Amino acid sequence: MSEVHDSATQSSDAGDANNNVLAVMGLREPPFAENVSDIYFFPSQQHLRALGFIGQLLWSRTNLAAIIGEQGVGKSLLIRRLQSDLDERVLLAHVQSDAADPQEFLRAILKQFDIELDDTDRSDRRRLLVRFLTHQFSQNRLCLLAVEGVHALRPAALEELRGIAELASEGKRIVKVLLLGSHALHHVIDSQRMIGLTPGRAPRIGIESFSEDQVAAYVAHRLRAAGALDPDALAPPTLVPQIHRFTAGVPRLINQLCERAMEMAIELGDVRMSSQAVTQAAESLRLIPTAERIEAIADSKPGETKEEQALLLVTAQGMADAIVPLMINRVLIGRSELADVRIDSAFVSRYHSLIVRENGCDLLIDLGSTNGVLVNGKRVVRAQLKHRDLIQVGPARVTYLNPAIAPPLEGDASETVSFARPEAAGENAVLGFGRFDEAG
Repeated sequence: MSEVHDSATQSSDAGDANNNVLAVMGLREPPFAENVSDIYFFPSQQHLRALGFIGQLLWSRTNLAAIIGEQGVGKSLLIRRLQSDLDERVLLAHVQSDAADPQEFLRAILKQFDIELDDTDRSDRRRLLVRFLTHQFSQNRLCLLAVEGVHALRPAALEELRGIAELASEGKRIVKVLLLGSHALHHVIDSQRMIGLTPGRAPRIGIESFSEDQVAAYVAHRLRAAGALDPDALAPPTLVPQIHRFTAGVPRLINQLCERAMEMAIELGDVRMSSQAVTQAAESLRLIPTAERIEAIADSKPGETKEEQALLLVTAQGMADAIVPLMINRVLIGRSELADVRIDSAFVSRYHSLIVRENGCDLLIDLGSTNGVLVNGKRVVRAQLKHRDLIQVGPARVTYLNPAIAPPLEGDASETVSFARPEAAGENAVLGFGRFDEAG
């Protein structure tokens, strides 16, 4: 009971602090809150292009397309804005791919199409969805399924998505599919599981982070939408380079930083954001330590870094960025719960690859994975890692940082490169070159 009371007290305190900020700064509502109304949508060039791209998907023969952008650049808000612009001819289902199994995934789609099922309902969800989509098609309505985080789907749920995308009536596809995700989504769309859903290469467009000029316009737009008569008085333009440096121009991080900076400004006795408030806000949000640590290691020179400081920087949509120090001699990467670097994706094998440390060097070995391993865009079976090498494992990007391992002047003679087509995996169709250890 006391825990409930404490939680309610904390919520009340947060609400009081928020109301205090609004009152002092002359705003009618929080300018940097999540899940806000359409008036807060910032019509950046890249977001307007993306809306036009979706329009092309809807009114062309294309049945599957993708929007690529890192987490926090505004893909979800883009879909919410799209939904407000659609008329009765288009039905939209926007789902996050956090369902644990295909039945929950189907239930989430049905719910978006206003078909509610309770936990005890034993209806055939796939049949319900097929009947609904077929009926809408017969009434000349378009159904758009927008799915975020496809890389996180379980294999069975991914098969359901593929089956939905293939549904047809009278020789025509009855549903449009829009996939949203990070750059790892390229790997998903071009994988064997998704081949055949669209002729040729599936169309896709990217949404990038904001430039400094866009950050300035974005902050002013949000403040003005919240009731500020003079946005520059609350967030001086001189703060823009600092905000951009801490957030890299990612809208979600800009929102978090500015919201906290406004609170910090009030605590400092000011009625507008200041450089000190932004710095303290960044520290409280921990936007500094990780960046400083990575920058220090990435920019250090051979001899300035201890061997145990070699590390992996793992990034993937739907996952918090992870820093994995290479403190042991064998690091397993894969989907298994036993993996040292666990990537929970249908496109990653249980035991995908291994990093072995010998004589101060780190060797990456593909453990016969289905979709292979890329190092700097080249598929390899084994490769000696060098400072700043980019490893692609399914939807995850793994950056190897170790200044002690300087790039060799000549090519690595021990590297084995795979020329196998992805569809040839498991058929002993790997061609390669390189030196094999005599002991092996």
